[in-house]
Amino acid sequence: MEAVRTAIERTAAERYSYRVRGKFDRTGEFKPTAVLTATIASFRSARNGGVIFVKGPEGLWKTPDERLGEQVQNPDKEAVEIVQTLRDAEPPHQMLLEILPKLEKGRTADDKKMDGIQCKAYYFRVEEATLRPSIERQLQKAIDGGAIPKPDTIQWSTLKSSVRIYVDRSDGTLVHVYDERSVKIAYKGSGTEESRLYRNDMEYTFSGHAQAKLQLPKEILERLGIEE
Repeated sequence: MEAVRTAIERTAAERYSYRVRGKFDRTGEFKPTAVLTATIASFRSARNGGVIFVKGPEGLWKTPDERLGEQVQNPDKEAVEIVQTLRDAEPPHQMLLEILPKLEKGRTADDKKMDGIQCKAYYFRVEEATLRPSIERQLQKAIDGGAIPKPDTIQWSTLKSSVRIYVDRSDGTLVHVYDERSVKIAYKGSGTEESRLYRNDMEYTFSGHAQAKLQLPKEILERLGIEE
């Protein structure tokens, strides 16, 4: 656990590029200590501390509140959720720091090459007291959003989790993280019960350590008080 914490802290000490895959595919850059850019679909955000702007498909930078309050023709069905996700987005390393206390004692595994980089590997499971509530929340969101019908039963005995963390052997920074959680759900058919696997997966990729560029227009850099 402490080896992984050290890797997270080393990663956060320098700028980096990232990709987070979950419900949305989010890419961007981080620059210490509080600068974060993020792109989801045709939306892009830039923040410095508590100040944030979001660029929409039309190319204008607005605050999240302005985005959420605007009326547009033929709106993207996911636009509101995307803007909310960008508004609340945290740097990926911070997300991992928040996960660490919720993991059971892990183990090391054989080195593995990830994205062409020789990595140390660390494997963990999510403690059950955290795993079930996290699956319940995401499952309810999926049901409320119409992604899946409400299951007739949830087979909690089938709960599984795996958090695999890969750290660059040469400089001790994060390279790749897989956070996979699942449970079987069932639907009653005509006299039978059909089971399905409900998955809640997150994948984190880190690159460009100490080299990533923010690639923001001068106007936004100035409005956010960022020196590139």
